[in-house]
Order: sequence, then structure tokens, then C-alpha cells
Amino acid sequence: MIRTLALALATSALLAAPAAAGTAKLNIAGKTPEQVAKAVWTAAQTTCRKEALFISVIEAHRVCVVSTYRAAMSRSSNPQLVALANTFPES
Repeated sequence: MIRTLALALATSALLAAPAAAGTAKLNIAGKTPEQVAKAVWTAAQTTCRKEALFISVIEAHRVCVVSTYRAAMSRSSNPQLVALANTFPES
């Protein structure tokens, strides 16, 4: 029961807000939208690994990566990148 509660709290903490993807600096000059999407996805994975030290559930990590990726891509001023916010690159 305590373990289930701990997992639920950890998962809800991850779902409450995407990790601070805005703090990562990515060199995207001259890259295609698909290349930018892959770079943002990789940065989201790295950020979530750092943010989620107590995560032991793979799905919770994936939820963090997906929400961080979506948030970062949705904030772009490039409509092509915004369109890719719900399309996840292969990792």
C-alpha cells in the first residue's frame, strides 16, 4: 500500500508540470523540423532523467518525456514545429 502511494505521488508530481525544457539550449540553426523534433525529444529525455531521480516506473518517465516534448514544441513560433508536437520521433 505504501509503495503504491509512493508511486502515485511520484507519478502525479511528474504529471503536474512538464520538466523545465526551456532551460536546455539546442543548436537548431539550419535543421529541418524533423531534426529539431528529434533534438527536443532527446533533450526532454535528458531533462526528465535529471528531474525524476526517484522514478522506478518506465511509464512515468515516458509521460514526463512526452509532456515536456509537447510543451517545448508547442511554444515554438514555427508552425511546422508546433504541428510536430503530437508526433514523436523514434528514440
